[in-house]
Amino acid sequence: MKHRKQTIKYLLLVPALAVLASCGGGSSGSAPVTPVAPVTPVTPTVSLSATFVKSVVTGGSCEIFDIAANGSVGTEVLASATTNSSGVADLADVPLEGAALISCSGGSYVDEATGAALTPSTMRAVIDTDTNIRPVISPLTEISVQAAEADSSGILTALTTHNFDNDLG
Repeated sequence: MKHRKQTIKYLLLVPALAVLASCGGGSSGSAPVTPVAPVTPVTPTVSLSATFVKSVVTGGSCEIFDIAANGSVGTEVLASATTNSSGVADLADVPLEGAALISCSGGSYVDEATGAALTPSTMRAVIDTDTNIRPVISPLTEISVQAAEADSSGILTALTTHNFDNDLG
């Protein structure tokens, strides 16, 4: 009988200890969480020297815009520069990757036939910034952009179908 009482005592003690152990001794809240710093994505940048020609255009303004995958041209100017005496505009650290449109206007050039200083009309070029190029913005690239805009496939065809650089070598 004595042995039986001890067994019952131990059988009742085990569940009581289990209940006490599950209560724990710490606070009821969870451990403090250390905040993780957000990861800031790195935007790729490109630097390029664009040449604006209808002869050499000095003092012209060149701006670069992104082109979305669907062919729509962005409205935000990503970078701008003024052409130097060689007609070159240095567009540095442009936050861009892929297709872009460069638009140049203003400035002046010397007409080869008359020697008169003239102001060129706005000219554009569609470029692929993933390639290592020195883009030229000229009457031919403007024709390419206009042909691509008229094409139902969109402005990105200025890089392929309507690319005079590819056609002329």
